[in-house]
Amino acid sequence: MRTILAFTLLDFRHIRRDRGSIFWMLVMPFAFMAFFGTTFREAADDTPQDVRVGLEVRDEDGSEISRAVVASFDTTRFDILAPVDSSALSEGEEAPRRSRVLTIPAGLEDSVLAGGEAKIRVMRQGGSGSRFLAAEAGVLRALIRLHGALAAAAPDESGWTDSTRALFREAVASEPHVKVDARWTARPAVAGGFGQSVPGNLITFVLMSTILQAAVLLVSEKTSGTLRRVATHPLTGWQILAGKVLSRYVLSLLQIVLLLVGARFLFGYVPGPSLPAFALVSAAFALSTVGLGLLAGAVFSTVKQAAMVGWISALLMAAIGGAWWPRELVGEPLRSFAYAFPTGWAMDGLLIVTKLGGGLADVALPLAVLLMMSVGLLTASALLLRTDER
Repeated sequence: MRTILAFTLLDFRHIRRDRGSIFWMLVMPFAFMAFFGTTFREAADDTPQDVRVGLEVRDEDGSEISRAVVASFDTTRFDILAPVDSSALSEGEEAPRRSRVLTIPAGLEDSVLAGGEAKIRVMRQGGSGSRFLAAEAGVLRALIRLHGALAAAAPDESGWTDSTRALFREAVASEPHVKVDARWTARPAVAGGFGQSVPGNLITFVLMSTILQAAVLLVSEKTSGTLRRVATHPLTGWQILAGKVLSRYVLSLLQIVLLLVGARFLFGYVPGPSLPAFALVSAAFALSTVGLGLLAGAVFSTVKQAAMVGWISALLMAAIGGAWWPRELVGEPLRSFAYAFPTGWAMDGLLIVTKLGGGLADVALPLAVLLMMSVGLLTASALLLRTDER
């Protein structure tokens, strides 16, 4: 314990002398969390539970079929709005602008009954692109139901009879034989921008600061002869390595705790229903970052090399691992490549807890892989450190 404490105090002194380290460890993460969390918050909060799509319907046909189109909409997802009556507006008052408008043209029923081509139009006038896509999908579903009702009634081009009209209305009003149960998997409380921003920037800045500080400090100790002087004490090489690993690990864990506490007070961020699962994934990731930092320090011989490569590699691993944006936005090859790095597994584990409400059993795979990566990286670091540098 004395060895671990000595190395921890040494790391603290290095950080205290380097004010830039404190800035990148504890100030910039919150700035990035705030920026990305606020920027993407509105789009991310548009979940199926709390958003209804308004759609203005302009029925220029006024027929049995046009009324059936409107009646076929899923009213649990859509608000069907009538056109604004300009005569009801007061003088100088402007009619509200509707973002999505469905126009059913005159002559629709005649064209359908004659077996010809009939077109309806869905127009977007500003508004959210995702909601317009939802409106298009709603129109398509309504038309599919309409075709089923027409097939059941089988009217001919001569027009409706009492029996075909009754069959048609019954088919339109009947419940669909097949229903799709679509549910939002994310927890609404954290499904917004901060649900991605806080874990992503936590991963990014813990990775960056740990790799840089561990690598630069180790290279500095190698080149200055500090490690050789420490080796003259009655300590084995494994004890020295364990002291350096645990000292860096303590600092990484402390950074994670401070970032989470700050995110809770600044952004109202809650890790999820299973804090132990979130904490274990974070702790396993922190250990892997220590392994990456020591491996970089063991490989490179100058501080400049360690700093430059550590910086670039940390940014690349964060980006590829999904810390900057959801991996669903990139192609399949890059999405699979993320699992070559600890960041990919760490983001999986944290988002399983944060957004999906998972527990310990749900993060077992990411946790196991992160621990195996940590063991491999630390073992490689120990083997690469030459005896005369310990």
